[in-house]
Amino acid sequence: MFKIICYSVLPNETAAFKALNTDGYALKLVAEPLTAQNLMMAQGNNAVLLADNGPVDREMLTQLAAWGIKYVFTRTTDCDFFDFEAADELNQVISRIPVSDRDADNTDKIAISFANFKAIRTTGEPMNEIYA
Repeated sequence: MFKIICYSVLPNETAAFKALNTDGYALKLVAEPLTAQNLMMAQGNNAVLLADNGPVDREMLTQLAAWGIKYVFTRTTDCDFFDFEAADELNQVISRIPVSDRDADNTDKIAISFANFKAIRTTGEPMNEIYA
């Protein structure tokens, strides 16, 4: 089973995550944004899904890679908070959604993110822009 930890999940998004999870991912929904202090919660997952613009630095990516986490996606269009050099060196895939926040509501962003994970599982590549 493909396990995804989702950080920065708002209370009103929980139902959408469950309803849109038609591929049966094992989801771990976390209200807090990803930080160095709660990074440990990602251990045991296959992927990380973010919804914030907090820094994802080399140290965090290195730890995720050590746990076998290759996919770190965001439900935002902005990705400048990732250390792309580190992700590239660690052979990690960083991806975002291809629509701006003003053009998509939270449900749309969740659906696009799930489609991105489905593309990874079926083709080996996300359907959206690859950053590393």
